[in-house]
Amino acid sequence: MGVSVKLDTSKFDQASAELKKQLPYASSVALNNLALRIRGEEGAAMGRVFTNPAKLTLNSVLVKKATKRSGIAKVFIRDQVSNGTAPGKYLAPSVMDMNWNDKCFERALWHMGVLPAGMYVVHGKAARLNKHGNISVGAYKKSWLNCGAALVLLVVQVVRRVRRVNISLAKLMVS
Repeated sequence: MGVSVKLDTSKFDQASAELKKQLPYASSVALNNLALRIRGEEGAAMGRVFTNPAKLTLNSVLVKKATKRSGIAKVFIRDQVSNGTAPGKYLAPSVMDMNWNDKCFERALWHMGVLPAGMYVVHGKAARLNKHGNISVGAYKKSWLNCGAALVLLVVQVVRRVRRVNISLAKLMVS
């Protein structure tokens, strides 16, 4: 007695071929859902870690979605803005345990000799702060103008002294 078994795998082959077509799309959807979830968790963590974070900071985590062809989703922090400091510059020290980035304001004051090297600018008790607890841009500009005006007065005084010295030397040489 013989047993004969015959399987028709044509439907299975069709289903697996369709599954093979849909696999890149399914993986891109899964990657995008994961990337969006990571973005949400990062935003929530920033809300817990920082005191009164600005909207730009909370919305700085961006996602580049995966496509069927690329198969890669990217989660990154915005590193370019049209005005102000990019979140990537001030978040990097907190996230990656790096040294704090010096502010342009501080570097200029160091260069002018107004602020000793290694010292940093922090707000005092009387400083006007914005709703996020930061020094406002206007306060920076006002203090910058005050420092600039003081520097201009200093330079004018030095130039006047040099002119006086040159004039007196010329009088000595002529007589």
